[in-house]
Amino acid sequence: MLDGIDVTVSHRSRMVVVGENGRGKTMLLRVLSGDLAPDAGRVGRAGTVGMVHQALGARAGETVGTLVAESIRPAQQALRALDLAIEDLEKGEDDADARYTAALEAATRLDAWDAERRVDIALQGLGACTDRDRRLATLSVGERYRVRARREPRHPAAG
Repeated sequence: MLDGIDVTVSHRSRMVVVGENGRGKTMLLRVLSGDLAPDAGRVGRAGTVGMVHQALGARAGETVGTLVAESIRPAQQALRALDLAIEDLEKGEDDADARYTAALEAATRLDAWDAERRVDIALQGLGACTDRDRRLATLSVGERYRVRARREPRHPAAG
């Protein structure tokens, strides 16, 4: 991934590593800190090296799709509640009008009918992985953060 790299970081200096997600920034820092051995070449260190590790784990089997499903779950639940309320209205159940009104308000507040499309737009806008089958464990930490940025939906009308 990295070839022909020559880096000198002196005492009390700061280093910034910038690049796209998945391009080897974390790998470079892990090699420099000694957490990872280089495939070729050598790394020399004088003194101590400190590094704070970025961590964002992924549960076993977790995919982009599972995060999307978590993100839109409140909208899906609101639509399901609306469907049930409509069924109760059709049956003439007691209090069906109130449940229908509450369910319709919740679905409208969440813009539930458009939730999945909004998540797709957000993922694309963030440059995040949109492949629902992609396992999170295969994404870089930065890529995981982009996908998870949509995990907690924000609903302005919800307060």
